[in-house]
Amino acid sequence: TENNFGGLLRAEYDLNDSSAFYIGISRSVRSANSVERYMASLMGDMVMPSGMVMNGSWIGNPEISPEKHTQIDAGFGIRKTGWNLLVSAYYDDVNDYIFRGRAHGQAGILLNNHALVYQNINARIWGFEIEGSADLSDEINVSGNISYTNGHNQTLDIPLYQIPPFS
Repeated sequence: TENNFGGLLRAEYDLNDSSAFYIGISRSVRSANSVERYMASLMGDMVMPSGMVMNGSWIGNPEISPEKHTQIDAGFGIRKTGWNLLVSAYYDDVNDYIFRGRAHGQAGILLNNHALVYQNINARIWGFEIEGSADLSDEINVSGNISYTNGHNQTLDIPLYQIPPFS
């Protein structure tokens, strides 16, 4: 059983009839899912195409702590007749990020056979987004969005994987 607490405080300020600014701070918690806690796939060694031998086991961690996110975000938006634009950015400090990695005999990980395991690390994630749209005619609207995300594993001082930087 877990009881988690989260919340959001956000201030918005209308600069005029068509533009606004906001800033927010939030705390959210994500409990581990059933795979992260209880996965037990003990498959043994696999030979990779490169000839390297890796252990194919995948093991959950029933003692894993929930992720704790403390995030600040801010944005500025303009909404005019026929078009709009929003620019936003955020910074997320994550304690106990649930990280899937290989067991190398590190502290708290009993296995040293390169099985996939889950452990808690500290992480930092930040990014920005620009989105907008414009009416080209009564029937045609063009919209677009670009976002950038950067994730860093602060415990191991390496980038977080599976976070695409640009989309």
